[in-house]
Amino acid sequence: MTLSAGLASLQGEHTTDYSLLMAGSVLAIWLMVVVFILLQKQFIEGIAITGSKG
Repeated sequence: MTLSAGLASLQGEHTTDYSLLMAGSVLAIWLMVVVFILLQKQFIEGIAITGSKG
């Protein structure tokens, strides 16, 4: 199950537990932010190489 499908499954037909849905969203975003911070140098180098002519 993908992350978005997993978060969507937390919503009920008539009710939604927003605290559980927001906790899942924070955990999902937290992982992406940590990966970006750890690999930020490689992201910037890749963008710089792509934008250069020569």
